[in-house]
Amino acid sequence: MAGKYSTVFFDLYGTLIDIHTEENSEAAWTALRVALYREGAQYQDNEQLREQFNREVVRANATRTRTEWFEPDFLPAYRGLLQACWADDSIENARKVAWAFRRGSTTKFNLFPGALDFSRTQGARPARCAAVERASLLHEAGTAARGTRRRVRRSDSFQ
Repeated sequence: MAGKYSTVFFDLYGTLIDIHTEENSEAAWTALRVALYREGAQYQDNEQLREQFNREVVRANATRTRTEWFEPDFLPAYRGLLQACWADDSIENARKVAWAFRRGSTTKFNLFPGALDFSRTQGARPARCAAVERASLLHEAGTAARGTRRRVRRSDSFQ
């Protein structure tokens, strides 16, 4: 069986990493509000921020095709939060505030037992291993769904 596959993809969350997030927690929304404030976007309170975020998510995903593996694209929503307050809505700033929300919502983040040992042993094997955060994007790209074969470019799955 060795050598049959050139690359093996692992979904990070729930496979290699034991993670728990609370996206509805006040801590997560406060972390986002503080990060937005640092970038020049001021929201009165977490409720106002949640409402604007929900509008931005709908707007960002309104024209996207919904498939079996659909996941909303949140980065444009974070940019929209910045734009709504006339702040610098660069991709870098959007990623920065998104990361603040992710950190603020994460209550548990641990490697599963054996994950580190496994990843070290895979480096010596012929197949390349790649850990991906949003594995469903690989399905959307057609690489794992319905048995189709397609070369995956970095831009297909790591945006």
